[in-house]
Parts: sequence; C-alpha cells; structure tokens
Amino acid sequence: MSDIRFNNWKHQSGTGGVYQDSLGQVGIGSTIPNATLDIGGDGYFTGIVTATTFKGAIDASTGAFTSNVTIDGNLGVAGTITYEDVARVDATGISTFREGFGVGPLTGIALTAYKDGSIRSTGIITASSFSGDVAAGDIASGTVPTARLGSGTANNTVFLRGDSSWQVVDSSSIKNGSDVKVQANASGATVTGILTAVGGNSTEGSFISGTAVGVGTTTTAGRNAGVGTATGTLIYNSTSNELQCWHGTQWVAASVQPFTATGGTKNTSSRSGWAVHTFTGPGTFTVSGQSKTGAEYLIVGGGGGGGKGGLGGTGFEVGAGGAGGHRSFSGHTLTPGSYTVVVGAGGPGNGTGDGPPSSVFGQTSAGGGGGAGNSYGSNVGRNGGSGGGGAHPNTAGGNGNTPPVSPSQGNNGGNGGVSTGGGGGGAGAGGQNGINNPNNPGGGSGGNGTANSITGSSVTRAGGGGGGHHHQPYRPPGGSGGGGAGGSTHGTPQAGGPPSSGDPGTANTGGGGGGAGFAGVNGGDGGSGIVIIAYPTS
Repeated sequence: MSDIRFNNWKHQSGTGGVYQDSLGQVGIGSTIPNATLDIGGDGYFTGIVTATTFKGAIDASTGAFTSNVTIDGNLGVAGTITYEDVARVDATGISTFREGFGVGPLTGIALTAYKDGSIRSTGIITASSFSGDVAAGDIASGTVPTARLGSGTANNTVFLRGDSSWQVVDSSSIKNGSDVKVQANASGATVTGILTAVGGNSTEGSFISGTAVGVGTTTTAGRNAGVGTATGTLIYNSTSNELQCWHGTQWVAASVQPFTATGGTKNTSSRSGWAVHTFTGPGTFTVSGQSKTGAEYLIVGGGGGGGKGGLGGTGFEVGAGGAGGHRSFSGHTLTPGSYTVVVGAGGPGNGTGDGPPSSVFGQTSAGGGGGAGNSYGSNVGRNGGSGGGGAHPNTAGGNGNTPPVSPSQGNNGGNGGVSTGGGGGGAGAGGQNGINNPNNPGGGSGGNGTANSITGSSVTRAGGGGGGHHHQPYRPPGGSGGGGAGGSTHGTPQAGGPPSSGDPGTANTGGGGGGAGFAGVNGGDGGSGIVIIAYPTS
C-alpha cells in the first residue's frame, strides 16, 4: 500500500484541523503539537484511556484536580484517595476503612466506627434484627419496637422478659438502693433456681449459699424483744450458744439430743416401759434434750397434825389432822428446763399443825388442816387439802379442798362429839364425827385416802387421822393411806409416845396425825407429802 502524507487536514469550512509535524507529533486543534498527541480543547473517550503520564487540569504540586473529573468506567488507585465535602458515597461492593470513620458534623460526631470493630452512637439506633451481647450498663433508656421485643418502655418497675414480653414489677417487691429485697406475700416467696443471700443483722438476718444455711444471731434479750414467734423460726442464741427453734409455745434447743431427765429417786423397773422419779423431799427435776409427751405426775401435800389435848373447859379430847391434798395429772409434756419440786413436811401435833403444801410444774396440793385443840383458841378443825377434825364438845370439823380445785383434792374433817374428837378428812372420804353419847363416847375415825398406780403398783395415800378418845382404851383408827390413830386416856400410842397422845401420819403419804386423848398431851405429827413424776421410756 502507498503512504498518505500530509501536513494538516481541515474541515471543508476551513475551520479546525489535524496537524502533523515532521516529528510525527499529531495536533488536534493545535497547529504546533508538543506531544505525540496534543489536543487543544476538550477530549472525549468512550473506552479505556491508558497513559504512562497525565497532563491536564491538575495541580502539579498537590496532585489535586483543579477542575471536575468524570469517570464513567473503572478507576484503579494504588495510593490514597483524599476527599472533602462529600455529601454521599454510593458503593455497591465492599468498602474498607483502615482507621475507621465517623458520621456527623465535625463539631459533634454522632456515630464512630473504630478499627477494632466497636461502634459508638449518641443517637437512636434502628435495626431490623440484632445479634450479639449487650451490656446492661450500656442501655440507659428507650423504647423497644413491638415488631421484635414486644412493646413498652423500660424503667425501674418494667423489664423485658425472655419471652419478648414486658413485665411490670410491684414496687413493694423489688426495691432499688444498696440492697435488693424480695418480699413475700402471705403465701411466701418461691425461687426456682439457686438463691444466695449474704449478710444479715443481729436480729433478723440470714444467708443461704450452696454449702451452708445461716440464721440470725442474737442474744436471749434480743430474741425476746424483736424476733417473731412463727412456728419453726430459727435463731442462734449467743447467750446460751445454741441453735433455738420456736415450736409454738416456747423456744427450745434445735438439737438432736435425746430426752433425759434427772432428779429424785429414778426407777425404770417398777413400771414396765416407764421411768419413775420419786421425790420424798424438796429437789429439782431437770429435763434436757428433746421434749417428752405423755408424762404423769402425782402431788400429795403434807398431812395436818393432830390437835393437842385441851385444858379446862375446852375438853381433853381433840380432833385429828386432815390429810394433805392429793392431785394427779396425765398427758403432760416435759420440756427442757429445771423445775423446782416442793415436798411439804407433816404438820406438828403441838396444836399448830397445818401441813405445808407440795408443788411442781406450777401445780400445788395444799397441806392438810390441823385438828382442833386448845392452842388454836377454838375447838374448830382447820381447813386444808382435807379438813382437820373438831373437838369436844360438838365443834365443827374443817373444810377440805381448800383452796378449791377440780377434781377435788380432799374432804371435810368430822365434827367433835361429847368427850371425843372428830376424825380428819381423807382424799377419798370425809372424817367421821365423834359419837355424841356421854355414856358411851367414841372418837371419830379418819377418812380413807385415794389409791394411785403411777409407780406401777396401786398405793393408797392421804388418809385422815383418828380423833382423840376419853375413858375407854379404844383408839379411833386413822383412814387408809397413812392416817395416824387417835389417842385414848387409857391407851399407849403404838409409836411409843406418852399415854393418850395420837399416832403420827405415815411418812410420804400425806396422812393426818391422830388427835390427843388427854389434857396437855400432843397429837400425832402429820405425815410428809410426796411428788412422783413418770414418763414413757420408748
């Protein structure tokens, strides 16, 4: 082919043109080309422009474009692109920021994305879904959209449940502050997981952990002053150094110690399956360990002394002593503690002979009334557990069951007759009256006592004494259960005392002493009382 050689091409109108110099440089719109391709004016390329160098509207010192640049195709940049005042970046692929980026005015960035992956926002975040952990301290307030988590506004009484519903909390149940208190209603509080409580105070605090349960520590005084008495309440008593439980009527040691009891004379063979403690004198009954139900006890007061022989117009023959009160109890519960036991001694037969009472567990049996005699200033029998007998001539016997209890603890003494004294009352019957016959006088017999099998065998106690008798060698008998026989003018007392004196009541039966049968002679002393406590050993 042949070459086309030209210096310039022009449009037929004579304007414009393409110029080529002898060096092969082509100018478009430029008559003196300064480069292989020198375009004098705008250039438009629809394809890819590849160049080893670029010259145009660019600041040579900074490399910045000094006029607008439009790129319709791909742009590859090996270095850094720096731009300012960009209203919008529209990217369809992945944008990578090596040092993070911020959103918002320079004076107050609203959102910042850091290169470690964290995001901090000062405004509202709206998202269609969320995955990840959220620290409760990072959520101050706000409303959760209904579409994902239900509806409601979180505050100190409203919280979001795990089932995406809102739960309103009674402000009286959960309280804010340094402590969080869970208060139960009348039916109590239910915890389905592990409950751990720490702390407490000296009167009501407690703690529960996985390996221990603690209760409030307090003194006996603090317990009595400020601890509730709902059945089953536990406290540690620092005064007695023991765990205590309120069992409905009193505080007891919450221990597994078995029941034990001491005091008196203990016998475990006289009554099968039972232990029997007998007190023939004052003492202490002590219970330790657990309580024991079904206990029984018997209390018999001291017997009254027989009357002293009268002087002058009072008559020689006087009344017998009444028996001490006889009372028995069953179905008693023995609880830990020390209990004082009082056993009344017999009343003296010197004319001042009321018998002393016996007592235990807050119950008392009265002593027997003394027989009528000259030292009383009257010939009337004395009142008591059972009444003392009256004297010559025809004076009244004393009243039994004084002070009154139910069932009755004793009976009345017999009235005096002519030259004869009345018998003392017994726990089972009243004393007999003296025979009112001057030609055939006879003293009144003592009233019988009452049988009891608390020891395993039937034993009768608390019989009244026999009245004093004149002339004949007849000695009126005391009642069954320890009553002493009355004295006689011609008789010798079985106990070896002086003639005409009454016999004493039997010791530890509460029997009444017999009345004297002659002037100035003492009656018999009353028998001492007894206290017996028994309980099942099984």
